[in-house]
This record gives sequence, structure tokens and C-alpha cells, in this order.
Amino acid sequence: MVRCHSNLGEFDLFLLDSEKPATVANFLGYIERGGFTNSIIHRSVPGFVFQGGGFQLSGNSLSAVKTVESVVNEPGISNLRGTVAMAKLGGDPNSATSQWFVNLADNSANLDAQNGGFTVFGRVLGNGMDTVDAIARLGTYDARAILGDAFGDLPLRAASLTVENLVLFPRVRLLADDTVVEEFDFADGWNGFGADFADLPAGYDPAQYDLVAEPRPLPENLGGGNALFLSGVNRDDDLWIFVKRQITGLKADTVYRMTMDLEFASSVPAGLVGAGGAPAESVFVKCGASTDEPLVVVDSSGWLRMSIDKGQQSQSGKDALVVGDIAKIGLDDGTYASVRRSNRAFDQEVSTDAAGNAWIFWGIDSGYEGATSLFLRNATVILSPDRPVADEFLAVPGSYAGVFESGDARGILTIQIGKNGAWTGSAVINGARTRLQGLFAEDGTSSIPWKGLSGSLFLKAESSGLLDGKRDAGDKTRVVARLPILGGTDVLLLPTAESGAFGTLATRSVNVLLQSQGGSGILFGHGFARATIGRDGTVKWSGRLADGSPLAGSSRITEDWSGGLSLPVSLGIGPTKGLLQGSMVVVPPMDSSTPESHFFSQDPLSWVRPPNAKGKSHQGGFLEKLVATGRVWRWARGTSALGGNITCDLRLTRGDGTSWPDLQASWTADNKPAWSMAPTGFEFRCNPATGAVSGKMPLERRKKSAYQGLLFPAPTALADGDLFHGGGFVSGDNSSGVFEIFSR
Repeated sequence: MVRCHSNLGEFDLFLLDSEKPATVANFLGYIERGGFTNSIIHRSVPGFVFQGGGFQLSGNSLSAVKTVESVVNEPGISNLRGTVAMAKLGGDPNSATSQWFVNLADNSANLDAQNGGFTVFGRVLGNGMDTVDAIARLGTYDARAILGDAFGDLPLRAASLTVENLVLFPRVRLLADDTVVEEFDFADGWNGFGADFADLPAGYDPAQYDLVAEPRPLPENLGGGNALFLSGVNRDDDLWIFVKRQITGLKADTVYRMTMDLEFASSVPAGLVGAGGAPAESVFVKCGASTDEPLVVVDSSGWLRMSIDKGQQSQSGKDALVVGDIAKIGLDDGTYASVRRSNRAFDQEVSTDAAGNAWIFWGIDSGYEGATSLFLRNATVILSPDRPVADEFLAVPGSYAGVFESGDARGILTIQIGKNGAWTGSAVINGARTRLQGLFAEDGTSSIPWKGLSGSLFLKAESSGLLDGKRDAGDKTRVVARLPILGGTDVLLLPTAESGAFGTLATRSVNVLLQSQGGSGILFGHGFARATIGRDGTVKWSGRLADGSPLAGSSRITEDWSGGLSLPVSLGIGPTKGLLQGSMVVVPPMDSSTPESHFFSQDPLSWVRPPNAKGKSHQGGFLEKLVATGRVWRWARGTSALGGNITCDLRLTRGDGTSWPDLQASWTADNKPAWSMAPTGFEFRCNPATGAVSGKMPLERRKKSAYQGLLFPAPTALADGDLFHGGGFVSGDNSSGVFEIFSR
């Protein structure tokens, strides 16, 4: 088993060492000598192959991988989609050295006989083809005049030849010899799994819940065959549907790291509205593992609950992690589409019992109060013994940050680790800052007393990718912190992203709308901000929340173990007006054809305003949830800020619930829309360079209500599914309200 870490994600290779021993030994030799560390994909032909293993990046320079004696050809396995084969020179079947390629299609008719046949020596496992296909979709650049004849089809992450845009493999590593791979195709039936249901009354009426777990034919548009059909109706706020299986033959009393890839079919897209939550986004997919069998038991209240800790809905538990939702890509037309989820972004472990057994499970935890149905198609589980070497858990120098929210305690913890294990940092909790410093021990732990509180701050530094005993480019690090004020809750501190990890997002401005969810009971509009991203990943914020409070400050982009980027946010709002708290996902542009690069909040941010008897408004304070949606702002002088000559609606709703009739406008390249039926005193201004929009609306008794907000470069879905071009808030009439622009 070989794990390939790239800057577009990771994939695993199952090597066929029994069938192709010489080729596999040759490939592993290059891994052991570091020949694939910081290697690149130098050739990509869509619908055919992409090829790597020939060149390595060092600083800003490319050099050829140092090769050894070529390997004898071992043909015989077909070059089907997803297989990995050796590249070689034309007219010489036995000329393969370091270069390899992934078949992007069925190339057997072409490659199985050509030049003595190309040797297939492995295949991509599980959801790894998602990463392979992402690489294959990149545009290519003819760099022969600059780099040489091998670079005529060089894939790039963006349309410019820079180091940051190369497809880089910082790390290609061999997993432990006794790694176990289990592949399950549910077209063949249950595969040893069993199904069950929980989070419903012990004496439930089967006719009310319509619980089903059985093999069924797949919808015709998915190609036929069977899959495991799981379905149920959530009638009591929660419903947990899961399948489980025991894995035997593992080493006794051993900790394994578990990777689980899932493929299922769903008929529900994102953006729909339902009771208790969205039919897709409020049905959470969880991967789990346990030493003991996960059982459904009756609790003291007469409800069916799990015997293990799976967490609740959007929250992970000790034994299960949330890995996404069931949203498909496509229209709300009732058709099913394949969805893939994985726990690769997390570090999930399971311990075997004295007999070498462990349980794995997968399920959906529903907060949507309605019917949910899925077809489970495939699952791939990789269990690798956890064998840290001496320097596996040493504290790696760098900056780390993470936000936390537990009860009434909210804030951010940041630390800076030096080369000798000494660290400094600070914790900002509800606006109060505490300075911290300490020293990591050789085992990667640090504990210091917490001033003013009983208990200590405990830190544990962790890393991944050091199984060879060396710290190389691409190895991942993080710190787990336990604060006494959080009652034992762990805070995950991620390293700040390396310069260039955010691609062409650097130096860009992102327009962010902070959509109020109404949880405070106050009819708020939408806050907004411009987020400017520096080359070091620092994001500077400037904007306003929906009560008019100015929003300013900065935060730093962080990187998780899978290379994903996130932005912890903990911004104080003036001296007394509270806090904006949470975390956003950062999606950098992959190339010039993907302008939808954005920020978004996987979970709503918390907008906390404390009570203030002397405040001019909201003296009792409030807690509001905000869904963040952001897009890189792009505008070319002389064009429309909305991207063309379109008709749009301006909608304004005041805080007392009254609305003005929608105003329609024809928006042209002069960015001065002609509003129809606009009342006397109506004002509208647009700054196309920034996307800022503001204006006034006349009220009774010659007063005016002001509105302000931001535009987006393309129609964007709000949390409720509507497509909009911009939004903000209305103020000035002793209450706040909502402002939105929708295109027709």
C-alpha cells in the first residue's frame, strides 16, 4: 500500500507485488530513496493518462529524478481506468525506470500490446479517483520552450507557469507491511454487514417510521445492479441509520489508523428547506470504529440509543466522525446521483481486542424531520498499524491556531512553537486575553497552570507521515489543546498554511455575506465584509454586522492534514459589542475556469452581543447564528458589476416586518441601473471596483431608511437556496431589516 499526498488531495495505490514483483520492487526503491518526494505530474492528456515520477521540485528549480537500472517488462494486466503502469521509451519494452502513469480511461486496446505491453503494477483504491480526476481536469500548458521536450502537456492549477501552480507530490510513502485493506461492493449483497436504527422511541410504530434496510436494484440512470437501500422517516428530531461489520484477523491489542471511503447514491441536492433542517445538509454522514460492538440499547427514558459515542447530528463523537452530508450535485428532480465521502481529513483510530477484532460502522444522523433514502454502493476501509517512531510526536516549529466554543466560553487559542520546543501564545476568551508560554517535552506534550483558574492547559503535538523516521516536506502537524475552562473539551490547533497554499487567492479580496438565521428572534438583515488575503495567509476583515457594528480585525488561514484550508474567526466587535466566532472553509481557485473560489461556513458562525444596560439598542444582548458565504470579487472596467445586461429585483424588509414592493431594474455596463417605479427620494449607489452597494429608501413623515451591502460576481445560493446577486441590511428607522438583490 502506497499513499500519494498531492496538493490536490491524496490517493492510495494497492500494489500488485505478487503478480509484478520486479516492477513493484523498482517503484518502492524510488520511494525509499526519496525519488518521488516533491515530484510533479509533468504530463496530462485528458481521457488518456497523466504521468509523473520524472521530475522533482527543489526551491524554484526542476530537476530529473535520479534513475537506476531499468526494470524488466512484466505485462499481462490490462490498462483499465484507475490502474497504474510504468512509462518507458518507445521501441524498448524493458526501459522503464522511475516514471509512472495513471490510466484515466480504458486504454487496454492501445496499451496492452503496444511496445511489448505496458506493465500495470497497481490500482487506485476507494475514492482516490476523485483526486485523480481533479488532476486530470486541469488545463495544460506547452512549456517545452522553457523547460524542455517532456513538458508539452504540463498540467497547471492556474493559467500561469509558476511553482505554486505545479501539481506537486510533497510525499509518496509506503504504509506498514501489515496494513489491511477491505473493499466492499454492495452489489454483491450485505458483505457481512448488518443494519440497525436508533434515536427513536423503544416502542415506536413501524408504520410511522417506515424503516428499511435491504438490497434493492439501483435506479436505471446509475447503470443497474444492486445496492444496499437504507431509508427511514425522522419524526422525533433525530434518526440514526447505520450499518456495521466486525473486522477479524488483525493484530491483538493494537491501535490502527482507519481510512474509510464511501460511495452512496442520494436524490437530494443542497439548498432545500425542510422541517428541523435541510433535507440534505442536515443529514450528516458519519464514519466510525470501535473495539466493542456498536449496539442499540434502551436508555432510562425509553429511547433506543447507541452503546458507543457517535455524537449527535452535526457533532462528532469519540467513536464516530462527521465526514459530510448527503447532498448530491444536481437538480431537485428526484433522480439519484453518486456521492462520495471520506474520513481522510481526520485522524481516526480503533483499537483491537485481545483476539485481534474491531468493529467498523457507517451511518447517517438526521436532523431533518422527514424521509431520507440512500443506496449504499461501495466502501473501502484501510487499517494501518499505528507505529510512531521516536520523532513522530515531537512538536514541529511553526504557528498554530484554533477556535473553540463550549457553553458560554468562546474564543481562539494561538501558539508559536520554536525550534527547541519552547512555545508562546495567547488565549482570547470572550474578549479577555491570557498570555501563555511553556515547553514541550520529548514526548510532544506540555502542561502549564492556568492563571486564575483551577486546572492546567494541556497540549499534545501530533504529526503524520513520519513513519520513515524523518520529517520531510508534506508531513502534517497539529496540536491538540485541552483548556480547563472548557470542561475537558479538546481544541484542535492547525498550522497556519504555508505561503502559496492558497493559490491565486493571495492578494485578492473576497466579498463575504453573513446571512442572519433568525435564531435571536430579531429580524436582522445580513452583515457583510471584505476579506483581503495576504501572501502569508493573513486575512484582514473590514465590514459591518446587521446592527451597524463595525467589523474589523485579522485572522490566519490554516491547513489540515489532507491539505484542506480553513479560516478560524474570532473577531471582537468594538469594546463592548461582543464577538464574531467560528470557522470557515477556504476553497482556492484551481484554475482560470473555476471562478467560484470562495469562503463558506460549514457550521453557522456565532454572533454574540452581551447585555449592556447603557447601550442605545439591544440592551439585553443576543446570540445570532450567521451563515458565511464569500466569493472573490472580480470586475473589469467598462462592464456590468453583475456580469451582463440583466434584470434584477431589489428587496427591502424593515425590522418591523413591513416590506417595500420589489423594485425592478435593467442593469447595464454603466453600473447605473434604471429602477422601475422608484418612489421619490429613492437612492442607489454601486461601486463596481469593490462591489459595495448603498442607498436610501423614503419612509413616512419624510424620513429615510438607509441600506448597505455587497455584490457577488455571479449568482450565489443563500442558505435557504435562493439565488442572489448581493445583500446587506437596512437601518435608520429604529430597527434593522434585510436588503437583497435577486436576478431574474
